[in-house]
Amino acid sequence: MFRFSIRDLLFVTVIVATGTGWWTTSHALQLKNQAVNAERVAVIHQAQKLHDMLGRAKLNNDSLNEDYNYFMRHPPMTETHSRLSSRAKIDWSVLDEPIPPP
Repeated sequence: MFRFSIRDLLFVTVIVATGTGWWTTSHALQLKNQAVNAERVAVIHQAQKLHDMLGRAKLNNDSLNEDYNYFMRHPPMTETHSRLSSRAKIDWSVLDEPIPPP
């Protein structure tokens, strides 16, 4: 029959408690890393969608600028011409920024 002293049982308890604490911490960090990575991928996906939408908006803006320039060269005889005279300056430099890979 095995005989264990209290010191042996205390030593085994410390080893098991340390191992359990280490595993619990490791598992919690693993779950947190998975959540952060999933959120990072979602943010990058959203950034790619926004980049595509801004690219399409820039193309539409370029087309509208061509129309604007045409109407400024050939002004119509209506009141709407006066509303066309103010244009917003748009900074499209954000489209030059790279999006990090997922």
